[in-house]
Amino acid sequence: MIRTRLLRAIMATEAPTAPAVPKETTREALIGAFIRWIFLGILVALAPVLASWGDGILVANDHFHFEGLFEQGELLIVSAAILGAAVAELLAHEVKRELRHARTIAGLMAGAILVGAAIWFAEIQASIRDHAALHLHRVSVDSLWLFGFAVVIGASCVAVAQFEDGR
Repeated sequence: MIRTRLLRAIMATEAPTAPAVPKETTREALIGAFIRWIFLGILVALAPVLASWGDGILVANDHFHFEGLFEQGELLIVSAAILGAAVAELLAHEVKRELRHARTIAGLMAGAILVGAAIWFAEIQASIRDHAALHLHRVSVDSLWLFGFAVVIGASCVAVAQFEDGR
């Protein structure tokens, strides 16, 4: 009987608990990371290209065309910057054990595209400097494609980085 009363008394009292601190869910962290990466990674990197585009439209130059923005490989530099920011995000976090292979694959793909974009940009600039024949339409289209791949690979790096140990 005494034991029953003691058990009831213990169960009736609540143990002191720490104040509930709202913990950011993985989904909220992922959305926040994507928004930061898009604004601080992509849009900041694209600022010079967007400024050039705005200048071309505002001046209403008859010789201005959309491809002219990318024909000297400017998007290759932007792609390298975007991937650099994404890899930095990936390396800044310790990911879950199950995702270490995904982290390695995403990082290697980003690194390969980053290095490829840098080398390709250097070759384009050397061709321009040496007045070698360069198919400007091809450079524009291909660098736009590479930019698209850079955004997708960069987004995967940011996504993998958000699945940290302990979440």
